[in-house]
Amino acid sequence: MTVQVSRRSLLAAIPVSVVGAGAPAFAAAPRAVDRSAWENAMQRYLAAKGKYDAVTNRILKLYSEQARAKARIPHKVFRAPSGSGRRVQVSTADSDFVRSAKRLVWDVDAGRVQFAANPGFQGHVLLCRELTAAAAQRDGEISAIRERLGIGAAEENRRKLADTMREAEEALLSVEAPDVPALRWKLDYVLAEQVEDETSKLPRELIEQTRIEVAKLMEGEEAVGFFDRLKRWFGN
Repeated sequence: MTVQVSRRSLLAAIPVSVVGAGAPAFAAAPRAVDRSAWENAMQRYLAAKGKYDAVTNRILKLYSEQARAKARIPHKVFRAPSGSGRRVQVSTADSDFVRSAKRLVWDVDAGRVQFAANPGFQGHVLLCRELTAAAAQRDGEISAIRERLGIGAAEENRRKLADTMREAEEALLSVEAPDVPALRWKLDYVLAEQVEDETSKLPRELIEQTRIEVAKLMEGEEAVGFFDRLKRWFGN
């Protein structure tokens, strides 16, 4: 289950032993670094993200084309019957009035409104019927444009690619950072998610794993300076 984690709680979870003032600097013994697991996971994530971004860009172009085609469909204007006591004219462009007209037609057809003794109201109901029919016809033409452009299928494909990208992202973040550059990428990614939203979208265990890797790879004065910069950034 994904637990929301705030930026402040991420910093608060950093162990004092890592960021305490005056922590000694240790000269770690050189060791061979195997980056294969990290690089393979990174390649899968970038491939998934590339597909998602490509589909997103395509959908944005389709939306623009749909908007241009929609703008070419004219709205219909209706003049209110004389003596109705209502507006002089109405248009399918008036979405609020179209919604009100639909509700009135539904109520009349359901027998919830009686107007036999009011000729003016009869004329208004007839106007509402004509208006809602014209609005429905225009909506149908817009839906046909959307279908012709394949927008629905593209949106469904993007939802699937988003799931694939999220799985690849979590798989990448679950791989232990083999060195400081990999760890920096993780931190940049995690903190970027938190800047976009006050709470993280990532599972808490991935946040915790990244914190542990910070303690493991960034020791002594390097870690102290790094986390001091983070705290100044967050204003705490």
